[in-house]
Amino acid sequence: MIYLLTAIGAFFGDLFLKQKADENLSATDEKEFLKGRIIFRKHYNRGAIFDSLQKWPDLVRGANAIALGLLSIVWLLFLRTPGNAKKKLGGALMVGGGAGNLYDRLKKGYVVDYFSIKTPFPKFSRIVFNLSDLFLFIGSALVLFSKDTNNEV
Repeated sequence: MIYLLTAIGAFFGDLFLKQKADENLSATDEKEFLKGRIIFRKHYNRGAIFDSLQKWPDLVRGANAIALGLLSIVWLLFLRTPGNAKKKLGGALMVGGGAGNLYDRLKKGYVVDYFSIKTPFPKFSRIVFNLSDLFLFIGSALVLFSKDTNNEV
């Protein structure tokens, strides 16, 4: 049950922040937090990662839906097996994050991204993310690098 709640929380948490970014940031606003390490700015991503495939929005939506569907099925089947708490948590974050971005694509035709992380590398500092992207990244890392097999949460 904790994993399902995690996926739902990830989805609605990001949905809330996307709505706040949409309502409170203009296309040119930049607000710095944590001594300038986090920059809030609004960006509409009409494609896939790094705005790729913008010319094929139907392909991006379809691929996103298929990937989320397959991931959800595998995750739900995996939830039925004992152990692997970190992998189950990672799956929950990936499903919640994937659902958040798919929801935007289906409802708005684009994904609302709203924060950047300042790095020593200017190109990386210009990349704009959302919480769903972060959940997808963290969830993937948990699944890929987790070695636990019997630790249940």
